[in-house]
Amino acid sequence: MRFVVNFSLLVFILSLPLGAAEVTKVTIDVSGFFLTRGAGTTTPLVSLSANAGTGDIFTTDSVALNTWNPGGDLRLGLSWSKLGAEVRGFMIAKWSKSATYTQTVNSLIAIETNPSFSYGLWLDQTLTANNESILKGLDANLTYDLTPAIRLYGGFRYLRINETFSLLGAFGGGNTELDIWNTTNSMLGGQIGTRVEFLRLGNEATRGFTAQGHGAIALFHNSAHADFTVVDIHDLVTAAANKVSPAVEAGFQVGYRLGRKIELHAGYDLMWLNSVAQAIRHLPAMTPYITTPTLSLVFDSLVIHGAKVGVTIRF
Repeated sequence: MRFVVNFSLLVFILSLPLGAAEVTKVTIDVSGFFLTRGAGTTTPLVSLSANAGTGDIFTTDSVALNTWNPGGDLRLGLSWSKLGAEVRGFMIAKWSKSATYTQTVNSLIAIETNPSFSYGLWLDQTLTANNESILKGLDANLTYDLTPAIRLYGGFRYLRINETFSLLGAFGGGNTELDIWNTTNSMLGGQIGTRVEFLRLGNEATRGFTAQGHGAIALFHNSAHADFTVVDIHDLVTAAANKVSPAVEAGFQVGYRLGRKIELHAGYDLMWLNSVAQAIRHLPAMTPYITTPTLSLVFDSLVIHGAKVGVTIRF
């Protein structure tokens, strides 16, 4: 968060000449939230060789990151008259989900590459799939109060999504194979949005309920990179691609003003991102890795939503 604080101080210094004749208002909003991700379409990852293409061992649903995860959000704002500036940073704790399959007979399993390939997984040997993702972001905006209840904002936004998907085969006697797919999305772009106060306290009121909604659209340049390796067996295989990624964010919150300076609030937010490279989806698009494979990036939509609670301080 050091960059967030330094940037807000810079905005403050630059704003002083413009706001010298006006009353400068400072807003600090600190929120915590619990978010989940949409699972997306179901794709086979590993099957019994006799049932190739079914995903009867693992599908993308087996390790879908649809658990509820905590995170934090900090927004600092300055305003003078109708104009203002704000900077915001957030981070979500690492999503992680694993699933383990234990073989009950001596037979082959099929890894669902294109085309699939098979290897032996014998009695009591295991295969573990693990999926992880971290999301963090930063945005900086200029604001304009169209009316006392409607605030427009626009600026730049950066999102970074790091993901890892792996398959670990444990064959007994300490023999293992670890296959790892890593993916990074670096998304930089611009956004415009609005906040609307549906329930607003009068100028003299110091206590009471408030209600606010917000919505924004963004357009990102997504510089995506992925790599794959079979640890101690294959050299690293890499792939990279650039995509234009539109996004939409919306939310609603209800608050209670404790005084002129402090307001508690709770709400629900949703974000839709298009053209996001997801590590778990690269396996079905690559060639078999019994030899040197060809890795291709696969892009899909990502939906993130959940509840938040926080406090706003104004002075």
